[in-house]
Amino acid sequence: MTLFPSAAILVVISVSALAQNTSTNADCVIATKIWPVVFPPNVNCCDTANINCNGAKYSKPATDADDCYIKCNSNGSIDTIKLANSALQPGPIPDFSQLTGLTHLYLPNNRFTGVIGSFPVNLIIFYAGDNQLTGVIPSFPNKLTYFDVGSNKLSGPIPPFSESFIVL
Repeated sequence: MTLFPSAAILVVISVSALAQNTSTNADCVIATKIWPVVFPPNVNCCDTANINCNGAKYSKPATDADDCYIKCNSNGSIDTIKLANSALQPGPIPDFSQLTGLTHLYLPNNRFTGVIGSFPVNLIIFYAGDNQLTGVIPSFPNKLTYFDVGSNKLSGPIPPFSESFIVL
């Protein structure tokens, strides 16, 4: 009889692991759709070694000090994307608003052009300095506390922000 409780625990762990993989796969599918040059299809995008860093440097295993770094939270959702100093072709910043778990987005020195699109709803940090961004800054998500777009060609007023907000 003691075998059944242990078997039940193993089944629960397996179901939990499956749920996490499903969530990760969902974000990977979205990431592949919005930024295929960085996120190839059919890979675990939560492992930096599986994405195309386009010349940005990273160590093995990747750390948040690297120029290329992806991190997923405990639910398997992408929460950090960092791609700095890459050899990406000039173009707009992808629309990351569908990645609702994304809280940290670091995209400095990548030759991004055009306007800044919508922000993910849970974004806390946005850093896209040293690009070629133009236009006005869109409304900030409520949780955003750090915003750095220095050395771009943005115009217009800075949108309203909370008191804990840091503008550089």
